[in-house]
Amino acid sequence: MSIRSMWKTSNMKDIIIELLRRKKTMKDSELLKAIKMMYKDVSSREINKALMSLELNGLIRVSRMKKTTRNIEFVSSL
Repeated sequence: MSIRSMWKTSNMKDIIIELLRRKKTMKDSELLKAIKMMYKDVSSREINKALMSLELNGLIRVSRMKKTTRNIEFVSSL
């Protein structure tokens, strides 16, 4: 993993936390749209990687609403 990709992932985690801190809960499509407004070249894979890391650290909770829709909610901050 390059330093540039580590920086982008870390920065994306901060953006996700800040967005969820304001709204408390978001659908994955809303989150993707908000992030794409800031980062034009972001991939779903990068977002999923950041979400997985945040969920494993206990900062967010991701649950499935429908077959293709996920609900992402803010749990706590560090």
